[in-house]
Amino acid sequence: MLFYPLRVFIYYFLFQFVFRILFKFRHRVTFDKNGKKLPRGNFIVLGNHVSNWDGLYLNTYLCRFIYFLVHDEAFKYKIASGILTKVLGQIKRGNKKSDIGPLRKLIDIRNSGKNIGIFPEGDISHVGKSLHIRESIAKLCKILDLPVVTVRIDGAFHARPRWGYEVRKTKVRITITDVISREEVEGFSQRELYERIVEGIRYNDNEYQKTHMIKAKAKRPAERLENVLFLCPDCGRINCMKSSVDRLFCSRCGYEVRFNEYNQFELICGSNHFLNIEEWDEYQKAKLAEIVEWSRESGQEILSFDGFTYDKVFDGQYFYRPKSRGTLSINHERLKFVSEDGCIVEEYPVKEIRDLYIQFKGTVEFTFGKHRYRFMPDKLKQYGYWYECFINAILKGQKAALSARAEKLSEVY
Repeated sequence: MLFYPLRVFIYYFLFQFVFRILFKFRHRVTFDKNGKKLPRGNFIVLGNHVSNWDGLYLNTYLCRFIYFLVHDEAFKYKIASGILTKVLGQIKRGNKKSDIGPLRKLIDIRNSGKNIGIFPEGDISHVGKSLHIRESIAKLCKILDLPVVTVRIDGAFHARPRWGYEVRKTKVRITITDVISREEVEGFSQRELYERIVEGIRYNDNEYQKTHMIKAKAKRPAERLENVLFLCPDCGRINCMKSSVDRLFCSRCGYEVRFNEYNQFELICGSNHFLNIEEWDEYQKAKLAEIVEWSRESGQEILSFDGFTYDKVFDGQYFYRPKSRGTLSINHERLKFVSEDGCIVEEYPVKEIRDLYIQFKGTVEFTFGKHRYRFMPDKLKQYGYWYECFINAILKGQKAALSARAEKLSEVY
């Protein structure tokens, strides 16, 4: 805590004015206290994770210096780690589930009277709505025994969609949704506290847009939409959607839509129509089981892309330089990597894959056995979300099959 006065001086006297100007005119941010008052003492702030600016948004508009729990990858280089920890006071998230170091650090920060910030989703959505939040966040809040402030950020997904590259000028709204007192944190059951937290940070920028119809200025609004919308609504094929300026079209059947300034689709050619990314994504996910079954019957790969770099470390270690380059494919039951020189040929049964995570720019990362694997795609084939969707669909199908088998056995006996 020796650096705390320095951090406050750097942020609030040197940078905050600049950030307020930037957020006001470039990000067009508005802040709504919603009639809520922040606790007098220290607290935990929980927010939805929408962009890389989220931590700066909350530090700036809540007018309290907040120590955020940050992804461990940001700390792997000494200079960056020194700036994040010594100067900015950020907390490294454990790179293994058994790592209790972050919890100890959080308790130390609480005991010193400082504020803690966490984004419970742990990742940014590809389609602009809340991701699953683990109930362990409520358990953590009970352990820390502090008031909880929940904040919702609306509109930021459309300012810099995860699937795209272009930054769009639009409106962002930050709202304090709830203030849960320390007495309430102690009195609620873990489930009750979890439900209140989820309600406080749940967001859906697609629904928000239906009501507010905010324009987003962009030169190429549809560019790279195929990173997330990979199934044609008309012909049902995958890997045939292409984008150009404000259009998304199927190269096989001619289906075409325009992605307009309200981040909604206008049908140009075809029959099936969806208003926004979320509706299209729900449709394509409903079709994945059929594609998985086709792979089972035909013995063919569902996806197979070359240009992936391969890296492998023991679970808990950092990735540094890729070890090889090759093709990553997936069928109805496993992932497979084959290096260009043929020296590496590895298969990973989907049911044994743990802690799947799609990093920035479509990088596929997961734990298998004692190792952590990372596959970074070619810059023109950043389709990590595709692999994530099919892996989840395969796991869902396997779980359903096991449940059906168990039900049959129970009927027999």
